[in-house]
Amino acid sequence: MLIAELGLTPETREAWYRAGIRDTDQLRRTAVELLALPGITGSILYETVRRLNEYHLGLPASPHAPRILAPTTDDLEMLRLRVVEGASLLEIGDTFELSRERVRQRLQGRFGLSGEPSAVHDRRGTRGAVGGQLERMIACRLRRSSGVCQRREC
Repeated sequence: MLIAELGLTPETREAWYRAGIRDTDQLRRTAVELLALPGITGSILYETVRRLNEYHLGLPASPHAPRILAPTTDDLEMLRLRVVEGASLLEIGDTFELSRERVRQRLQGRFGLSGEPSAVHDRRGTRGAVGGQLERMIACRLRRSSGVCQRREC
């Protein structure tokens, strides 16, 4: 299937063309590999993965993965939060009531995403490490005091 057939926005389609990708077979790489291509951002990757999913296509978990696991709606939202919003694994875990390790496993297993995408670094740079820790502490205390969260990490 051609990239042009996915129904991507013109900006996203052009970014893939500039990166030398014209066919969906060329997308059979992990999220980490695709994000390393020049001009490919988290937003471009997320839009593409979402459209691929509509055609029952996806990204491999590793370059040698025997099969591709279809992402759930939650998996797609976790990917968006991580690569577009720059959310931490802990923040995503709090949203879905999962441990950060389970979030890491799901992102790795469904999309081959590991490490910290540039969106995470960008977000840290704009709010600062201390501000991020303070935000998480406040959010955890609020959830705990309201009885929403019973986890020890909070």
